[in-house]
This record gives sequence, C-alpha cells and structure tokens, in this order.
Amino acid sequence: MAEGKRTDLKRFFQGTHRICHPNETLAGLRPSLGALGITRVADITGLDYVGIPVAMSVRPLARGLTVQQGKGLTPEAAKVSAIMESVESHCAQRTPPSRLQTSLNRLEAGDVALPRHLLRKRLRRDTPIPWMEGRDILRKRDILVPEELVTTDFALPLRPGHGRFLASSNGLAAGNSLAEAQLHAICELIERDALTLWRHRAPERRAATRIDLRSVIDDGAAEMLRRFRAARMRVALWETTSDIGIPSFACTIDDCDGRPPFLGRFGGSGCHPCAGVALCRALGEAAQSRLAFIHGAREDLPPERYPLIDWHENLGHLLVGERGERAQAVRAVQTASLDGESIEADVAAVLRHLERCGITSVAMVDLMDPEIGIPCVRIVIPDLEGMDRKPAFRPGKRLRGLEHR
Repeated sequence: MAEGKRTDLKRFFQGTHRICHPNETLAGLRPSLGALGITRVADITGLDYVGIPVAMSVRPLARGLTVQQGKGLTPEAAKVSAIMESVESHCAQRTPPSRLQTSLNRLEAGDVALPRHLLRKRLRRDTPIPWMEGRDILRKRDILVPEELVTTDFALPLRPGHGRFLASSNGLAAGNSLAEAQLHAICELIERDALTLWRHRAPERRAATRIDLRSVIDDGAAEMLRRFRAARMRVALWETTSDIGIPSFACTIDDCDGRPPFLGRFGGSGCHPCAGVALCRALGEAAQSRLAFIHGAREDLPPERYPLIDWHENLGHLLVGERGERAQAVRAVQTASLDGESIEADVAAVLRHLERCGITSVAMVDLMDPEIGIPCVRIVIPDLEGMDRKPAFRPGKRLRGLEHR
C-alpha cells in the first residue's frame, strides 16, 4: 500500500475518510492487480450524464460476481473503491474449506457468532457445520463463525455443509489498514440494519425523516447534489439513523422530466460516523447503481430488469417501498457526527454505540491474503438485522421489537 510510516490518523477527507490519498493507494494497488486476478479497471462515469465518478474492476475467474464497482468524488477514488471491492472478493473466495466441522451441542453459546435470523432452514443442535476462527472485537475473545457467513465462494456445487444461511457479502471490507477495513465492514452492517428497520416503520414516520436538500452543508455531499441538479436529476434523501446513533441515510434519484417508459429510479444508502461521509456514500451509491444498470455487466442484474419501465417497478421501489417520497422535505440532518482524528477512534466510537444498544458480539475474521498484504475482514454482528429484500428473509429480534421503540 502507501509508502512510509503506517498510521491511522486521517489524511484524506473528500467524500470519505482515509489514512492516505487515493492516488497513493492506487499506486500501491497496481502491482497486485495480476495476483488479484483483475484484468481491467475502467472509468465508466461517461456512460451516464450525471458526472459522479464511478469505476469498474473485472475479475473474470471470480467464484461469484466478476464485475465490481466503486464510486468517489474523483476518478482515482472511484477506481480505488472498485479495486477494493475486488480485493474483498478475492480474499473471501480464497479461504480453504474449513477443517473444523462440529455441532452446536459441542460448543458453548458464548463461543459462536450465530445469527439465527439468517438461517434458511432450522439448524439442529446435533448437526455439524463448518466453522472459521475469528475474534470478538467487542468482548476481546476468540469466537467461531459459520464458514458460510465468511466465504463468498458461491460456485456450484456449494461447499459441504453450505446452503443453510442467507449468504452475502454484507460485512466484508478491505482498506488501507485493519482499522479502515473494520470500520467499513461494521458501518455496512449498521447501514443495512438501519435501512431494514426504517423500511418497516409506518409510512408517516418514514416521511417525517425526509431531508431538506438545502440543509446539506457537507462539501462533498453538496458537490454531488450540484452534479445531480446540473444533470436534471431529482433527488430524495431520508435519514434512516437507528437507535444505534451512527449517521445513516437513504436516497433515490431519477430524471426530472422522465415519463414512462424511462430509465427508472435508483437508490443508495450509506452509514459512517461522519454524517457528511454517510451522505456521500448514499448519494454515490445511487449514481453507481444507475451506472451498473447502464453498463450491464453485472451478473446480479438479470435481463428482466432491463425493459424501460415505470420507476415503481425499478430498483428505487425496492429501497423506499410505497410512494411516500412525494412528501415534502421536513427537516435538516438530525444525527450529530461522532468521528475522530483517527480511524481507530472511529472504530472505538462505533463499538461503544453498539454496546450501549445491547449488541453483545462483533465477530471479525481476518481474511488478508499474506501474499498481497491488503487488510481485509469479514464482520458478523448476530444481533443486527439482515437485508429484508433478500429471499427467505426472517426478522431478527430488533425488527420484531420495532413497535416498542
């Protein structure tokens, strides 16, 4: 990665917080592209007229999605984001099959991170499944995590013992440092939990969280909004922050003068201790999801998505649900930022907030490929909700108790 003394003090603040400039990270990543199986990194911003930088990274031999995307305020930041997605894919797919196969009967409850709401089917206590060794960074003790919730080797036939969980890449992250990877992964899990809880609130409560775009003062988010306006894009933004208190947002975008049939509405969401960064992530993801649709190389966008259809049948509908987006914006951002001078300070702050909300475990599996040396982790937080739009989704205890909060 970047040359010089490693430190987690932040040095880059444009739309994200990093310990080094994207140009440094990009220079450090380039020698590893071959080992990662990356054959192409391309700036695809120009395929759309929005102008928010989006890049793609291609791994033809990936055992899952072969195309990853990234976004940022600059082309270099977008390329770093896309390559890091490929790093995550590489690291999570190269894990050798677990040699530890045992049943819950042989394990203590406190020794495992087992999100039961992510089970596709009942897991008998005497059924052996494969596990991976990890570390609970909240309780500072060793912990076991189901292998299926760590690896992203989705090639068929599945590995022995797999097929029991709703497997995804949720909570998988890479970074310039271990702390960067940890923070990214934890925030992604909090973001999905917050979005699931928000989507299950009453329509009037969701409508009350809509943000007045004129109140956005973060430079990066304001620049993204300016580009959307210049492209005649309509933007709707909501604050989805949950009781955990880490700033979280969701947004949708579409063409102002669109009349069916037209390209459609697209959504994004983001979470970060800095509210401005969380806003940039949500806005950037919306632009990225639109470009993924235009570019057409992602295997998870099936052909039936592509007819030019009214927006309520498009991806944005999956994000916001009913047409509550027509309600007037009613407020500025409410959640205060809690970011510090270093990435490690941000991780510590997020862990404190999780613990205050009754979260009992934050399991981490270190996935770094030692031959490449780019920090990569998988985080599993059993108490947080999963992604509610996934097939076979089951509510966890936080969603079941939503009416009491």
